[in-house]
Amino acid sequence: LWDDDVVAPVNLAQQNFKYADIDQPKVEVTAREALAMNPELCVETQRRRFMSGDHLDGLVIAGVDSMQSRHIVFREVCRQADKVDLFIDGRLSRSSNEWVELYFIDPKKDDEVEYYREWLFDEAEVGDPGPRPTKLSAHTPILDRKSTR
Repeated sequence: LWDDDVVAPVNLAQQNFKYADIDQPKVEVTAREALAMNPELCVETQRRRFMSGDHLDGLVIAGVDSMQSRHIVFREVCRQADKVDLFIDGRLSRSSNEWVELYFIDPKKDDEVEYYREWLFDEAEVGDPGPRPTKLSAHTPILDRKSTR
């Protein structure tokens, strides 16, 4: 896990953090919660942003908020495709901020890589999305530890 941010009150509703998590590093809280669900996980944390050259392995999930960061992560996913089993990216649709688009890419399959690359546009192409729609809501699933076994 890479993140240089700490939990803020604004993160509580949509990112499934708790009040007690405020001011704690997001990577530490996320690692703790992941291990509570599955103690057999191997979780490494980095209190910094992901950068070119960082090691990837297994499942890679892009939980980033900029196209620039997506470019960096995807470039490393492709460079390290022999170690990455699956790349998952989710983001608001650029055609309307009412949908979340999910991409599941096997970096070993050229057709999937090229398809995703078509949707990996530059930040300047995003334009001004205008005000956030009032009907959009994000629901974070809460997993019961018993249901994950």
